This record gives sequence, C-alpha cells and structure tokens, in this order.
Amino acid sequence: MISMAQKNAVMIDGGSTSKQKIAEYTIVPTLKSKGISIIKYWFISHCDLDHVSGLIEILNNYNRFRIEIENIVLPAYRLNGDEYDKIINLANKVDIRVINIARGDVIKLKNTSFDCAFPYDTDFLDHNDESMNLILSYKDFQMLFTGDLGSNRDNDIIKYLEEKYADVSIEVLKLGHHGSQNSTSTELLEKIDPVVAIISSGEDNKYGHPHHETLKKLKEASVKYYNTADTGQVDIVTNGLKFRVSALIN
Repeated sequence: MISMAQKNAVMIDGGSTSKQKIAEYTIVPTLKSKGISIIKYWFISHCDLDHVSGLIEILNNYNRFRIEIENIVLPAYRLNGDEYDKIINLANKVDIRVINIARGDVIKLKNTSFDCAFPYDTDFLDHNDESMNLILSYKDFQMLFTGDLGSNRDNDIIKYLEEKYADVSIEVLKLGHHGSQNSTSTELLEKIDPVVAIISSGEDNKYGHPHHETLKKLKEASVKYYNTADTGQVDIVTNGLKFRVSALIN
C-alpha cells in the first residue's frame, strides 16, 4: 500500500492462499486504521491468488466494505486466466475503470509516477513471467516492484532501466517471487545497487521462501533486507530525498 494522502492511496497486489478473508481481517482494517477509504489505483502484478484474493473479496463485498476503488490496473500482456476475467467482470459491475498497461506506460499521481518496465510481449513460460514490474519515482527516491518475475527476465528490466534512466540505481527493491531461488539475479542487484530489499513471504510457508541462495546474493551485494515472515509489516517513509524503513518486529 502506498499512501500520499487520503485521496491518493495506491495498492499493489493484495492476497493470500494461506489465510481466508484476507480483506476483511487484514487489508480493510489496515486501510481504515490509516484513514484510507479511497484507492486511486490498484495495480495487479499478475493474477495468482496470493496477489489478488483480497481485491476479489473486496469487489464481491463492495458496498459492505466501503472501500472505493477508482481504477484497477492490469498487465496488458497476459495469459488467459479465469482470475483476470473475474476481476474485470466484478469491476464492471460496480463501475470501476480497468486500465491495461505495458512496458513504457506511465501513470502519474501528483509528484509520484509509476513507470511500467514489464511486460512487453506474451512470451511467457508461466503466469509469473507476466508479472507487471513498476518503478515508483518520487523526487529522488525510487522503488522497484517486481511481482513474481523470475530472474530469467531480469535482463529485460536492466535493459529498460539503462535505456530510460540516466541513473539506474534503485533505493528499495521488492524482491521477485517472495525471494525464491529463481528470482532476483546477481546481475540485477549489481545494476540497480539497492540500499534495502523487501521480501514478502509468509511465516513457515510451505515453499521455503526466501531461499538461502537468494539471501546469500543479498549478503554478497551488501543489501540490507526485511523479510515479512520475520518482521511482519514493513513501512517505508520518504520525503523524496531520504527514506526510513521500520518493521513491526525489529
């Protein structure tokens, strides 16, 4: 969740395969605790349930939850999937605009921009390869959100950054695919040189995320990381020049 003000809150994904009613018991209470009832843009990296179940739950209970969503943003290039169709149909029923974006598309919100670096075609091995990658820019601060993209497509991200940005360094990286073994290459870490990495993983998850090889890459690159399985909620606050990271459990 990204919040600049009550009317400028943005969500990127939101779901779970291990917890039922993730919207009712986690997402909606968190939003309301921050005084947020309007989501300007809700980006969906891809339609695996652990990324979308919360949004689908809200759309199915739209009047009850009283969270207004103005725009849902989906990757323009994607495999055919029931969850995409479900989201689009539910959004249409409650009059929410659906936007499709691909590499090179930029959504701007006040002084903040969301630059789509991926996808750009349908050459996918699986659903993870269609993951929308977003570069959030606010003044001098940048963060890269990678969805579940595997390291096999990291060169595409590197190429895009090199072509579009004079400085390709990224302050904060949201690691690909929950820190799995086949995510976030050494080449990407070396190119963007992040200060901090965020790993979104569940406590005692059955997949063993994050993988020890991925943590080894971060250590060798001198990147401090926060793993939500250990720290719980992670908050990043920036004024566009400096930023600070805090976790529920330090």
